[in-house]
Parts: sequence; structure tokens; C-alpha cells
Amino acid sequence: MRVLFLTNVPSPYRVDFFNEIGKAVDLTVVFERENAKSRNAEWISDNFKNFKYFFLKGIKYGDDGLISFKVKKFLKKDFDIIMFGNYHTPTSIIAARYCIKKKIPYALSVDGIFKHDNENKFKLKMKKKIFSQAEFFVTSGNYSVDVIKYYGGSNCYIYPFTSVHDNYVLNKPISIEEKQKLKNELNLKNNLILFVGQTIARKGIDILFKVFSNLSNCQLLVIGGTLNEEYQKLKRELAIDVDVIPFLKSKELEKYYLASDVFVLPTREDQWGLVINEALAKGLPVVSSTMCLSCYEMIKDNGYMVEVEDIDGYVKAINNIFNLSAEKYSLLQENAIKVAKEYTIEKMAERHVAIFKEVISKR
Repeated sequence: MRVLFLTNVPSPYRVDFFNEIGKAVDLTVVFERENAKSRNAEWISDNFKNFKYFFLKGIKYGDDGLISFKVKKFLKKDFDIIMFGNYHTPTSIIAARYCIKKKIPYALSVDGIFKHDNENKFKLKMKKKIFSQAEFFVTSGNYSVDVIKYYGGSNCYIYPFTSVHDNYVLNKPISIEEKQKLKNELNLKNNLILFVGQTIARKGIDILFKVFSNLSNCQLLVIGGTLNEEYQKLKRELAIDVDVIPFLKSKELEKYYLASDVFVLPTREDQWGLVINEALAKGLPVVSSTMCLSCYEMIKDNGYMVEVEDIDGYVKAINNIFNLSAEKYSLLQENAIKVAKEYTIEKMAERHVAIFKEVISKR
């Protein structure tokens, strides 16, 4: 089976997925860019093993897109499956329009998608055209399926979207003693709240600070960036002490997931939220906003979902976790791991191969 995948940048989880699926199919990956403007260079992977890869040349567009007509030369080759990982970059639009014109079947990989009111009319028209002509979709959950159908898409297949391998997921929760040992090693306090991600408005950093200002006897650890002047000012106004660590690679980050007591993601919009996968894989209970689509699939007796601006809701959920008995907290940890085991790169690749075979058999 020959598969072509067009995507934006070689992010680590994408490259890991391509390496895994490349064990089962003859895979070619075409990347639009070598890096995203907003991402730390260390976030990018070049661990290309089990697939052929190419980088397009063209004009950089936005954070991680490209304007390139050179993509067309790849679409002329005889692939059994042509999959676009984007539908909004100029190059992906060029590719989709070319496939429509030449009657070449293509599919869309949609990690997660929200419906937005007051969309640009031209972009909305283009999106509906591309969605309605796609042969099939692979996506991460029923929420996204409903939005895909709204935009005119059909024939949707759900897969477990993730960034973690089987061996990253714990077999069982670490003990209270092990967690305390890690806290001591890292000079961290009890009732440790962890946030991992970019320190930007979309991630709800201001919401997180306001929530923390309404809690007591706990520590907030933010990993993944630095605080700009706006957030420094807010921190001073709220009179809170926040510990901030810049970007860490997965291996370095792992021990902070293990040492923490609750993971909080008050995002204003995350089309999936892979940090939820990472936290659950380490048995860490989660409190997240309802604007993180992974929560609709993965929050199952292992945390709470809260409306995005509901400060009191976050405070109540976090305190509920802090106040659990050791036995009940351990049950949350076990449930977190149980869900995470169903969301691994190995299962993600296996599901894609099964979908591709089913689609080909139905032609």
C-alpha cells in the first residue's frame, strides 16, 4: 500500500507516528516547513526512519504554512491513499484544488475542529468545497465528526490521537512515597498544580493565574515558555508566586508529570490538547476547560471539565482533587492510565492502516 501524507512541520509526535505507520505501508511524507515560527527549535524532530520525506520550497505563510505550487508534482504519482494533514494552509488548498480538478481521490486528517461563527466568507466557501470533495476523513472524536459534517464532509473514521508511545504509559500509578521523593528531588511543594504549554492568551494563562490566586497551600508550576510583561503585571496584581520553567524535552518533562498532583489546562481553544495525553499517561488527574477536545474523549473518572472562564469551577475541581483520600486519589490515577493505554502511537498507526485498507476495499 502506497500512502502520501502532506503536513506542515516535522513535530516529534508526527514523526513518531510516521515512523510507526511506515512499518506497515510504503509511506511518503511531504512537509511544508522545517519549523513553526512560534515553536522552540528543539521541539522539531529529524528522526526520520521508516518513510521517505521531502521539504517543499516556496513562500512562508503564517506560523507554519507555505505557498508552494511544487506540491502538485507529488500528486501525480500513483498513491493508494493521499492524505492532507492541513486544510487551511495555501499549499494544502492548492493541493486539494488540484486533486478536485484532476479527479484524484484525497482524504483529510483532522485532529480536532471547532465551528466558528462569523467566519470569513471566502475561507468558509473554500473549506466547504475541500471538505465536501474529500473521499474520507480521519479524526479524533465525535465532536469533530459533527463539525466536519457541518462543513460538508462525510465518511468519517475515528482514531486515537496521541503523542505518546506504549512504553510512555505507566503500568500502574506511582506511590505517594515515590511522588514525594520526586518532589524533594525537584524542590517542589505538596498540592502541586502543573501547566505545560505555550504561555499565550489562547492557553488561558490569565485564567490560570486567577484560579491560583483563589487557592491556598499549593504551588503552581508553569512549563513551556516565559511570562511576557502582561502576565508579569497580572502576577504582581494578584500577589501570587508562580514558578516558571522554559521549554523542556519529553524526557526532562516526564518527572514533573510524575511529581505533580493535578494537571490544569484552562485553554480557550485546543483542537485536541496532547498535553492531556501526556498527563494521563503518567497517572496525573486533569482539570481542563471544555474548549479542549481531548477531554470529551479522555476525561472518564480521572478529572474534571470546566467552562473556560469559570474561575470558581476550576477552584472547586482542584480542591476536590486535593481533598481526596489517598485511596480515592489512587483510583483517579488508575483511571487516567487506563484511558491513556488506549491512546498510543502504536494504536494510532494500527487504526490508520485498518482505515486505509477498509477505504481501498470499498472502492
